[in-house]
Amino acid sequence: MPTTENIEVQLDSDLKQKVEEKLHQLDLTPEEFTHIILTRFVAGELDDSLEIANEEVLASLQEVIDNATGKRKLPAYHDFDSLNDALLK
Repeated sequence: MPTTENIEVQLDSDLKQKVEEKLHQLDLTPEEFTHIILTRFVAGELDDSLEIANEEVLASLQEVIDNATGKRKLPAYHDFDSLNDALLK
């Protein structure tokens, strides 16, 4: 029989309650759910849903935040031709 190890996860009370309620509907315990997710992760079955944003994506998001907060104004295009011209430069 393989040796087993424990993993401890800290959750705030509200999140823990919501997790337990949803898992109860599926007739699963948090331990069973964690085992399923980690097994699928190791098998490479969750790779597409766990993508982490790279530096380019993070920089683009920061530009949008800066534009929304007035910290930096992004260029505006009012017609397709002017947008297309800017993209092709």
